[in-house]
Amino acid sequence: MRKNLKSKLLLLLGSLLALLLLGLPLISRIGDDFYYWQIWLDNVARLGPIEGYRTTLRVDYPPLTFVIFFGVAKFSHLFGLELFTCFQLSLLLFLFLTLLLFWGWTKDLWLTGLLQLSLLLNSLVMHYIDLYFAPALLLSLWALKTRRFFLFTLFFSSSCLIKWQPLILAPFILIYLLDEGKRRVSIQQWFIRGFKRLGRAVILPLLIIFTLVVAIFGIEFLMAFRRAASDSTLSGNALNFNWILTHLLHLFYPNNFGVRFSPIGTDLRLLTIPKLVFLAVYFLVFLAFWKQKKTFENLLRYALLGYLTYFTFNTGVYENHLFLAILLSISLSWLNRKDLPLFLTWTLLANLNLLLTLRLTEKEPSSLQMGAINTFFFSSILEVSLFIWFFTTTLLNQPTNPAS
Repeated sequence: MRKNLKSKLLLLLGSLLALLLLGLPLISRIGDDFYYWQIWLDNVARLGPIEGYRTTLRVDYPPLTFVIFFGVAKFSHLFGLELFTCFQLSLLLFLFLTLLLFWGWTKDLWLTGLLQLSLLLNSLVMHYIDLYFAPALLLSLWALKTRRFFLFTLFFSSSCLIKWQPLILAPFILIYLLDEGKRRVSIQQWFIRGFKRLGRAVILPLLIIFTLVVAIFGIEFLMAFRRAASDSTLSGNALNFNWILTHLLHLFYPNNFGVRFSPIGTDLRLLTIPKLVFLAVYFLVFLAFWKQKKTFENLLRYALLGYLTYFTFNTGVYENHLFLAILLSISLSWLNRKDLPLFLTWTLLANLNLLLTLRLTEKEPSSLQMGAINTFFFSSILEVSLFIWFFTTTLLNQPTNPAS
């Protein structure tokens, strides 16, 4: 048994080493976001992670991203390597950690290989930094499943302090933490008992972490969250309901919104309807989970559905934001192999979104073909249709928890 385990680990390490030796020199810089990140990297290299974060103009990311960037910049300076190379190496390192942690948790080499394939385009080709929060999020899920609540708090907080998206999962996780599997008291008593039980392991550490982050990084931490939450972009090249609206606005109201195939930044009057739809559907998903038995599998299923609600209907969503859905759906597939088609569906859609965005951003607006525009439009309709299918099947097919 131990020999078989070692061989699997060596196979995983070997595939990653091959990726390092053969893949990196062949990866082009086409479609990457590195020049956007370079401003932040230069800033933290000069001023350090704290002042670099405080002084970066209109930053809308949490501060731990800048701590990681500081490590990248220092590594570049220490070894005299090109900054872009060190940035790529950081993505490769976090890819390695993500795969190693997932394999260590699940002992499923086959799913780990699928996860590796699903993340390559996002990270090493297009150079998004979603990989930075993946190890912490996977560790938080492991800690949650094994009921190590203090470790869960540390890891989940870390993932949220790298990117904001894991916060979408927080209401579902809260109900999962509070539930003891048999709720036969009043809701008020249930909440009081739950918070007392979790006070030392979850609530107190969260308060300490929040206080320390504000004390270290200042008010800019809160302002960054406000900027991210109030993004006025209708859809940032995400295949979702709001890109359908974007396309229709360009098509039928070119005098007001232009004819260019691009995201629309607008005021709250146009953003109100999508946001209300998002909040209403998200609340329905939350209520549905409230009535279900609070198993870890149900948590992942409803958290995934809640996150896909955010991706489908909320404003200010971008093409790389399906990354978290990949992590949730492959974890769900490990628990229940019947959910493997769910993982494959959203993984393919996530990578289709990236490929279409890459295709469009390579061209000048004047040279965009109508076929490419229509492909994006109809792919958005496909995403909304798949979401509706997942939403209805989940809510209709899950038995209600009698204890609720």
